[in-house]
Amino acid sequence: MASGSGGHKSHGRKAAGLEWDVYNDNIQKARAGWKNVPQPWSAKTTMLYVGFPHFDRLWPRPCHEQYCKAISASYMKLEDVEAKWRFLTILRSISNLDRWPKSAIPKSVACMMYAEHMLRVRVDWSSLGALHGQKFGGIGIAFTK
Repeated sequence: MASGSGGHKSHGRKAAGLEWDVYNDNIQKARAGWKNVPQPWSAKTTMLYVGFPHFDRLWPRPCHEQYCKAISASYMKLEDVEAKWRFLTILRSISNLDRWPKSAIPKSVACMMYAEHMLRVRVDWSSLGALHGQKFGGIGIAFTK
C-alpha cells in the first residue's frame, strides 16, 4: 500500500491517530510523566513520551493529518529556520552523508528533535543506533547548549 508522496510503501504500518485534542492543547507538551524521566533520554524513551500530536507542532497545522497518515514528516515544510537546520544536521550525521537524500524525517529523529528543542531535554543521539540496528556517528552540540 502506498502512503505519502512519492509512492513509498508503508510496509504494513498503520496511520497514527490524529489526537487533535492533544495537538490543540499546548499544555500537553508530551505524554504524562515526562518531567520525571531521568536524562539523557534514549530514542526509545523519547518515543514513549513524544508522538505526532507533539512534534507536529513544529510544522504548519495542515501537515498534521498528512504526517499521521504517512507515518513520516518532511523537513521541507518546516518554517522555523533553526529547527530545519538542526534536522538537516542530525540527518546528515546519522546517515554519514554530506546531503540527506530525501525530505522524509524518521519518526524517531522527529521525536528526539522535539524533546531536545521544545522540552529542553538532553537526548542521547547515539541511542538511535540501538533503535534502528545501526551505528550512527556523533550528532554534535545539542540545540539546548
